[in-house]
Amino acid sequence: MIETLSKDFGNSAKASTGSSPPTPASFIRGRGFFYVHSYLCIQVNNPVNITLAALIGFIAIGAPALRSQVHRLDAATAAQCATHDWPAEKHAEHMDFCHTYGYITK
Repeated sequence: MIETLSKDFGNSAKASTGSSPPTPASFIRGRGFFYVHSYLCIQVNNPVNITLAALIGFIAIGAPALRSQVHRLDAATAAQCATHDWPAEKHAEHMDFCHTYGYITK
């Protein structure tokens, strides 16, 4: 355990002597705050931290991607309603859909 901590903290001298691991201040020196914070959160096997990290990741990456996909789908639906690009036997259902959701048709 001490060898792992010493390796992570960058202090191999203390591992060989068997003394206590270095203080967190020596670990922070030379590394960014977010690196240290994410390191400590991930190392603690806490489901709350994992859930929070997943939620932040979705908000940062997933939400804009989802918004872009919805915009593309809406544009494709509007184009399909405007050009009546569907099978002839489904014309009534598609026209009903376009009018229900406010898409412009010919």
